[in-house]
Amino acid sequence: MTFANPRFAALIEGAAAGEVHQVDEHHAADGLFETAALAALPPAPHAYDLGLGLAPDRPLYMMYTSGTTGRPKGCLQAGSAVAASALGFAQHRRFTADEVLLSVNPLFHVVGMQQVAAMLACGGTSVFAGRDDDSAAILELLHREGCTTTSAFPTISFPWQAMNPVRDGRMPLTNYTGGAGMGRPQMYEFIETDWDARVVGGYGQTEICGFATFIDYPDMLEHPRSIGWTLPHVEMTVLDPEGNHLPPGAEGELCLRGPAVMLGYWRNPEASAAALGHGWLRTGDLGTMDERGLGYLLGRAKELIKTGGENVYPAEVDAVFAAMPEVADAGCCGVPDRQWGEAVKAFVVLKPGHTLTRAEITARFKGQIAGYKRPRYIEFVDSLPRDPIGKLLRQELSARPVGPDQAA
Repeated sequence: MTFANPRFAALIEGAAAGEVHQVDEHHAADGLFETAALAALPPAPHAYDLGLGLAPDRPLYMMYTSGTTGRPKGCLQAGSAVAASALGFAQHRRFTADEVLLSVNPLFHVVGMQQVAAMLACGGTSVFAGRDDDSAAILELLHREGCTTTSAFPTISFPWQAMNPVRDGRMPLTNYTGGAGMGRPQMYEFIETDWDARVVGGYGQTEICGFATFIDYPDMLEHPRSIGWTLPHVEMTVLDPEGNHLPPGAEGELCLRGPAVMLGYWRNPEASAAALGHGWLRTGDLGTMDERGLGYLLGRAKELIKTGGENVYPAEVDAVFAAMPEVADAGCCGVPDRQWGEAVKAFVVLKPGHTLTRAEITARFKGQIAGYKRPRYIEFVDSLPRDPIGKLLRQELSARPVGPDQAA
């Protein structure tokens, strides 16, 4: 049985006829619509395969990574991995059959898929927002269907503040999943206070079927850089480049393992070997862990800025901008610099009616972070490039030219 949007009817018909279609790289990344991805891999008998397609070595679906630091890759996931992820998610959130999910994340993204799978695991209900629904229409849907949980990214949920979200003294939403580890938990405060909903932050990857850690809002406030503790089906550690385990507090690569880890990347054995080396999923994210197992995210290894021999984590710079009341959005990246090798460049979106000069921004940074971490270039823009769930595309920012008038 195949479920598909009517827009893709022609592709489904072609797939049935054995055709392979060329599609937009923005959506398919590798350029080819892989109609025979699963058929090419014969099903392997396994003691745990009860005719449900849940064998640990039998692929269930392929989902592409976001590609924010390189070309997207297709992750092959086993049915058992999807089930483990869904059960771990539902167990941690204490979901019951009364849960009603407001699904606003695209199902080609792992967050959307994991939440729907969690509803299947607990016997709950999934309510899907329309592709073209705006924030007001989605809020109406939330109330009409009595949705109790969602992971609506800020571009959808934050405008609800001005749309009378609590109606007749009632806001059915009781659980809200947001981001974690980026140092901006206060942005979700109104959800806890005004809506009386529980905010939970999380961290994960396509390669492990979605969220791998969660952190409650009080802990987010106390540890704003933390991504929390692992879900029941996941282990986490910090490794150095050679695969050695690092002690608490040491900076290295956050690594995960458990039954939800992918089988590998589609037609990319080199990348698969690199990601699954040393018996752990190498996430490509830099971070630390404390003695309690609480994880802290520093940033993507490929986004690390090296200036004058020093490391700068972009998220740390972004967090300073997040505290500026005039700034609506901001992001930084590394740009070539003759003297230092790389320099920090910031892109800033100001709130309507507000002004802020480069000199004022530089003054705000003093005393906040070390001098070498401060932006040497600042460009004011109308918006920042982000993917469908709001993740900043720093590679696009790095590719933009640096002008002499942008010097801070």
